[in-house]
Amino acid sequence: MQKIVKSNPYIYKLRIFVNSNTVKEIIPLLYKEDKIADLKWGKDGVPPTGTWCFDYEDALGGADDQDHIPRIASLITRLNDYRYGRYGIVESAVTMENMFPDLYHSTVTDRTCFIDSAGIIYSSQQLSPLWEKQKEDMMDFIHSLEESDSLSNGAVSKRTEIGGEEVLAGCVKIKSIQGYLIRIVSTKNEKMALRTSKLQFSLLWIMILIVLFFIFQ
Repeated sequence: MQKIVKSNPYIYKLRIFVNSNTVKEIIPLLYKEDKIADLKWGKDGVPPTGTWCFDYEDALGGADDQDHIPRIASLITRLNDYRYGRYGIVESAVTMENMFPDLYHSTVTDRTCFIDSAGIIYSSQQLSPLWEKQKEDMMDFIHSLEESDSLSNGAVSKRTEIGGEEVLAGCVKIKSIQGYLIRIVSTKNEKMALRTSKLQFSLLWIMILIVLFFIFQ
């Protein structure tokens, strides 16, 4: 399993938490189950198989660069046996930056976020206040797409109003991780470019009229 992790640049960690007091821990692969209480997804007990947990710090350590401990996302899988019950848990983790690279290269005019099934918004730290301020508009946008069944065909983009500003909004529903990836692009620059073009055309037309006036005078 360690060879799999090291050979795949997208995998951050694969960890097994074993429900046994007799198993010896082999860090960073094998842990006793009580260690899940140190992680965000295990604080309230063992979650169901298929649960995703997003944007948390690796409390068990092991980061290559201690000055830059990555935020991670994990898929939790229970290991069950019909005779012995649950004998372990697998945490398959990737970094948030590898999972959602556009989140961390966003600007105010071209920004991306991920919204999970509970309505929690994940984005770059710098843009979090803006997303939270516009959360109600974002949820209304998603609900309108769900009601029209637009998301069943994949990615959807449309002009709409978010936070009082006209934008081009794109949305894709990702069923495998139970959430929505949203991208917002401001049309302000587009309008400015159109106005500039109109102004240039008007000035050019005036200059042509002036030249024609002097030629035929």
